[in-house]
Amino acid sequence: MIRMFSMNKKGFGLPEVLAFMGLSMFALVVISIYIHKYFGVQNGNNSSHKPTGVEIVPAEDTTKYYQELEVKLQNAAMKYSHDKNENKAITLNMLQKANLIGEIKDPVVENVSCNGYVLYTSEDKNYDPYLSCDGTYTSFGFNTNFIK
Repeated sequence: MIRMFSMNKKGFGLPEVLAFMGLSMFALVVISIYIHKYFGVQNGNNSSHKPTGVEIVPAEDTTKYYQELEVKLQNAAMKYSHDKNENKAITLNMLQKANLIGEIKDPVVENVSCNGYVLYTSEDKNYDPYLSCDGTYTSFGFNTNFIK
């Protein structure tokens, strides 16, 4: 005779499968929360964003934008007519009055103006630019005493 296979009680039933699915869903929710917390929203639709009136332009490395402005300030100062035998602070205001440079705007935060100066040292004929953009960026060594 042909023997029929009989069902034994070894294996998963409906309660075990539901428990496994519940634990899996819980683990997926916890993992997705941590991924969102540590990596943030990549498409820019962050629902926790609160408007502040100042919108920030996305940038990978904002330091290079400010360094470009410092070079622009330095180049304008090199063209500025002054006594090359004395140390001098050449301010952005002085360069603007001489029509060597226009207004400098913050490249990362919209509608924020920057201020700066260039220190000229006659010993080594060096022009060192210093820039300050209203709290978003300030060159190391910036001194407000030079801005008038």
